[in-house]
Amino acid sequence: MTIDPLPSRRRLARIFITLAALAAASLAHAQDSFYGVLKGRRLRQTSPAAPIPEPTDAWRFAVFLPENVAGSFRTPAGVTTPLAANAEFERRFNTEALLEAAFPPGAYTLTAGAVSNLVFNLPANPYPADLPRITSGVWDGQGRLMVDPARPYVLTFNTHSSYVGSPLGNVRITIFDNGRVFLEEEVYSRTTPSPIVSYNIPAGRLVAGRAYGGELQFVSSSAANTTSIPGATGIVGGVFEVEFQIIATPPPAGLPTIGAQPASRTVAPGSTVVFTVGANGNPAPNYQWRRGTAAIAGATNSTLVLSGADAIPGAYNCVVSNSAGSVTSNDAQLLLPTAAGTEPGRLINLSVLAPTGPGAQLLTMGATVGGSGAAGTLPLVIRGVGPTLGTAPFNVGGVLPDPVLSLFPAGSSTASVTNDNWGGTPALVAAFTGVGAFQLPAASLDSAALQNQAAGGFTVQVAGKGAASGTVIAEVYDAAGAARTASTPRLTNLSTLTGIAPGATLSAGFVIGGGTARTVLVRAVGPTLATAFGIGGAMADPRLEFYNNDSGALIAINDNWAGAPWLTTTGTAVGAFALGGAATLDAALLMTLPPGAYSARVQGVGGAGGTAIIEVYEVP
Repeated sequence: MTIDPLPSRRRLARIFITLAALAAASLAHAQDSFYGVLKGRRLRQTSPAAPIPEPTDAWRFAVFLPENVAGSFRTPAGVTTPLAANAEFERRFNTEALLEAAFPPGAYTLTAGAVSNLVFNLPANPYPADLPRITSGVWDGQGRLMVDPARPYVLTFNTHSSYVGSPLGNVRITIFDNGRVFLEEEVYSRTTPSPIVSYNIPAGRLVAGRAYGGELQFVSSSAANTTSIPGATGIVGGVFEVEFQIIATPPPAGLPTIGAQPASRTVAPGSTVVFTVGANGNPAPNYQWRRGTAAIAGATNSTLVLSGADAIPGAYNCVVSNSAGSVTSNDAQLLLPTAAGTEPGRLINLSVLAPTGPGAQLLTMGATVGGSGAAGTLPLVIRGVGPTLGTAPFNVGGVLPDPVLSLFPAGSSTASVTNDNWGGTPALVAAFTGVGAFQLPAASLDSAALQNQAAGGFTVQVAGKGAASGTVIAEVYDAAGAARTASTPRLTNLSTLTGIAPGATLSAGFVIGGGTARTVLVRAVGPTLATAFGIGGAMADPRLEFYNNDSGALIAINDNWAGAPWLTTTGTAVGAFALGGAATLDAALLMTLPPGAYSARVQGVGGAGGTAIIEVYEVP
């Protein structure tokens, strides 16, 4: 299908008229005295997936001179081409290689009337950093965006990030009716852009049943030197154009809608990656994941887990369907790091914020040093912080006044490390700085220690001196500092088992470091503690919320894991105990996360209290 809502020359001319208007006093003046050199790429979109290049004439080169003026231009190779008055020069190519061979980057010299030797330097890559893409809506079987003409419609598109540094960066959304400009929205900024990523189509503007053409343009350009021509404007740059069609027909009732799109991820070779799509429909939708346009056998759940040889770089998307029809998610890219020596993503900090007290109230955090084939020890910074939490900027109430920290190797009742009052020692101050931990006042009664930990499990306990109670944070930091590899010892697991008071929240935090994303399994377990381990007072229905601590955004929720097969398989792979079956009300999430700080928070549904365990596992 070819979509060409506006003749090519008119499209390119409109781009330059718009850009010139940004730098000139008025649009009328700009049309009479602007010069331009442009490269462009034309694509089309027929689904939520990434646009594809037009099969022919996808790449373009154009030169513009002022109206009613004849002239010429000379390429970097010295080839001169004459231009008649009011005749824009344009050439089309099927590939970028052909375009670059004919019109390479470099100095283009323009002559117009009495003006000569205007040099326009066309860079090697003048294009925007992003391909335009419509990100909203339902597409029909003919590749048209379905819009209910009786309702207001918000047409959304992705961000044109490169116009931030482009003095004449530009975004335009245009809708055509039989080749005529029908609706249009233009966004630009020279210095402090406020990106607009949507356009509102008012109710009643589209005629029911009629097809419309559409075009989304991203332009990245800069002003060229035309100071020898008073009042003239010179433009040099690149443009991406995505063409699409709209059909003024409401989507079928009950058709699935996608509320959460899968996200692209960069992972270390051989690592596990998880893509998830969130969708609703009536009846409940079915799922089929694809790599490109090829269906992946057995990938028929809302979550796709790829590992080992199956984690092939490329674009992945999900077709969501029911009896009313189907919709396709955006593409999510599985990427491998491009820089040599990129460190794989890993857990570099684990923490638990909770009340602690005597007996069963004692805060105990479990962790593991592991890694495939890991050998040697991992240097750690461990802390139990109470008093400092009560001061600015934290201002936490009811803190533990004097925490005592102890570390126990797995299977041992004898602490290998203990500390009561860290004492402000220079080695610890330097270690805090090295791992990015907030500093502690030298005279505070917080506790901290350094430890070279061998592979295996260990527990950190934080008690109050004199059987005191209060809120405290237990922290473990990877202090290795040096570059890490897939086989280097690292933190691989965090867990804590504690009683949660009615209405209270248990929070476990972690930080992913390195240069790639890392997959983690996070679980909040209550009912299985009672059925499998006989623990009394277990939380009957834990709810798990997951946050990005850097932005404060809630990014995932689970209340009842429902026996999801990918959670069962992954739990077995990382050595987690089995949950009690699909009917149990435990909660779990499996996510691939980019480097950053995160927290998992557990509450009882309806504010109920009870004993629960929260766990975080690295998934290789």
